[in-house]
Amino acid sequence: MMKLVCALYGIEYAGCVEFVSDLITSPEYLQRPMEDWPLPMRQEFAFALALVPAFDVYVIEGVIPFEANRFSRLWLALFEERLVGRTLLLSTYRQDQVMDYCTRALVLEEGQLRMENDVEACLKQFPLRRFRVDADHSEEHPLTEDISGENLGI
Repeated sequence: MMKLVCALYGIEYAGCVEFVSDLITSPEYLQRPMEDWPLPMRQEFAFALALVPAFDVYVIEGVIPFEANRFSRLWLALFEERLVGRTLLLSTYRQDQVMDYCTRALVLEEGQLRMENDVEACLKQFPLRRFRVDADHSEEHPLTEDISGENLGI
């Protein structure tokens, strides 16, 4: 994967390996076949490799690392450094990340696309769908009950 990214973007391979090795939690996995890596290692690798090329526009569909660990803190610092003077298109269910990184919102409503400058007002009008981790820490919602009325814990 690193060789492919380096070839596509004209990046020196040794520098790429060094960057990714310094960023991920367990660089020793880089010597093993990827199918033997645990899921968190695969996720770290994908996030780290995505920071190797410098882009004018970053597109993220999903979450930005948010765990309270070394990898997330380092990745966020490097990512925020890369964002200076560039554009980020972010689609995520994590409201805190939307508020941290977005200054405008694209709203698709009734087949019409418009740009809004008040992200907070858009979030109030069109609340993000909560993910299980986020929902576990919020008030109960009627749609999280099964037919018998028992709470599913979502």
